[in-house]
Amino acid sequence: MVLWAISAGPDLGYVPGPYIDRSHIFAAGSMYSSIEDLYRWNQALTHSNLFSEELRKKIFTPGLGDWSYGWFVTRIARGQPGEGSMMAEMRGDMPGNFFAWILRYPEQDDVIIVLRNGYGSTERLEQNLQAILFDREPHLPRRSPLDIAAQVGWVSVNWIVAHRFLSSLIVILIVFWSAWAIRRRMGSETLLTRKP
Repeated sequence: MVLWAISAGPDLGYVPGPYIDRSHIFAAGSMYSSIEDLYRWNQALTHSNLFSEELRKKIFTPGLGDWSYGWFVTRIARGQPGEGSMMAEMRGDMPGNFFAWILRYPEQDDVIIVLRNGYGSTERLEQNLQAILFDREPHLPRRSPLDIAAQVGWVSVNWIVAHRFLSSLIVILIVFWSAWAIRRRMGSETLLTRKP
């Protein structure tokens, strides 16, 4: 089973990251990949004759702490979906620019590959994909009031732009009604102050 996702900006379009001088970062700034390429790489690590079984075992056996040839290899923590299962993960990122995360589950022969154009994941995307992989209920994110207000504002602006004549008419009516209400209130206040 393979799960993958690409996260995008708030309008589900691509959001360019900030400019970063890539002249000093070597392979990380000169390498292009896709989920499909990374999946093929995972398959080569797992099922090909590219590596001997001895070398493959060495690549994914932790040596220094939980590190093993660039992979962070652990057992999934207690209480987490898939608890006790072996997991090998590798991340790559440029803060504020892009993020890649590969989670391999060798005992199940599964992999989760995530590429996104933002560093932080407030929706806990990878953990939710892992929950789905292990037949557990994902915890879908809740929208903050600020997100909802921004969405309402965005929809309103788009509606105004798409319906210029009608929105202009509504603004004119609101201005006239406000002027009438203010004038009426001022007139009634004047009458109240004249009474003996």
